[in-house]
Amino acid sequence: MLIMVTHSRFTHHLLEKYQEFTVTFPYEDMNDKLMLMGSKSGRDHNKYELANLSLAEGQAIDTPHIKCQGMTLECKVIFQNEIDPAFLDPIIYEKRYSKSKDLHTIYYGEVITSYLTDNE
Repeated sequence: MLIMVTHSRFTHHLLEKYQEFTVTFPYEDMNDKLMLMGSKSGRDHNKYELANLSLAEGQAIDTPHIKCQGMTLECKVIFQNEIDPAFLDPIIYEKRYSKSKDLHTIYYGEVITSYLTDNE
């Protein structure tokens, strides 16, 4: 499993500290809730409370996941690297990074366990 997170995100801080993450694929339509989650920082807000979402404990790792019907992957970071602008398409760099300089870290996660949750 591969995820990309910019340095400015609180998630980046958590990934650096704990070296694990979860990815949940909900069965239900949660677009509005997830958009809210993506627009707020966990540094400043309890995003889960704002979005009316709950967390469930991980089964094999310490990181929780969103409590919902769906599929969850629990992952340990096994490798990471920073996007190097020298190797990035100049058009993409100009559109996405030229003003903010807020580059992504790419985290490669080994899936430790996966499971389906039918009802919560």
